[in-house]
Amino acid sequence: MLSNNRTMKINPKLRRDLNTYKLDYPTDRRTKEYNAQIERFKAPELYKLFLQSKVEYAKLKQKETNKQEKKEATKKARAEAKQTKQRNKNLKINRYIGSVYTTIFVVFKLKAGEKKGEERTAHISKTHIVDVKVNEEELENALLYIIDEYIEEVRIESDVETADLVNRKDSIQIVNNNKIKQLDKIRMKDSGAGLYDGYAQQEWDTNSGRCVFDYIIYRYGNIDGFKKISNYESLCKIFNNYEDDEDITDDNDDVITD
Repeated sequence: MLSNNRTMKINPKLRRDLNTYKLDYPTDRRTKEYNAQIERFKAPELYKLFLQSKVEYAKLKQKETNKQEKKEATKKARAEAKQTKQRNKNLKINRYIGSVYTTIFVVFKLKAGEKKGEERTAHISKTHIVDVKVNEEELENALLYIIDEYIEEVRIESDVETADLVNRKDSIQIVNNNKIKQLDKIRMKDSGAGLYDGYAQQEWDTNSGRCVFDYIIYRYGNIDGFKKISNYESLCKIFNNYEDDEDITDDNDDVITD
């Protein structure tokens, strides 16, 4: 009986499955390895069942591996898509408006007759109007450029030995409506209220293109000391004569804001 069973062949499909899943079991009945397996299982049919069970297990394992690989591939694809989206967002040119408030500490050059250690110092505070078109990654560099240009200007024009930034506060927002006129092209008395309050209608706004003046008149018009100047003509004279928006404190640590 056992001798006859040794003549049973492993069918071609089972051989292919064993090769596909890299299962290294003997299938050639002419080899010693094959006959050793037959001796171990006592019958070729049992050895064949063993091989089939190994194939089924390998299929299940491969299916689980494929599922995990698909999951990882999906996760990776989503992460890459997110990165691409963020990269495209960063590269998109946006218009940013607002202001940067800075305070710099300066040490003035010694004047004739002054000794080392007697240098005059001051804190200079300034609000810089920002209106730039850059991508998100370049925004910080654009703001630093504005600040550095200003500090260099102070060094050159104010007879300053050193000037260092000690305080900075940003108030920047993206403008979605690119049709808005650039801030440096608008006279203050003509500035639009929408840049400050989200275009909401205000009870004090006369819609005459003079909302800054309208608000000043509304807010201070009935206060003693302001009544005489709370009109368009007086305010025009004040704004037209206003040139310097810097405040300097000399020889003390007080910071004066705009």
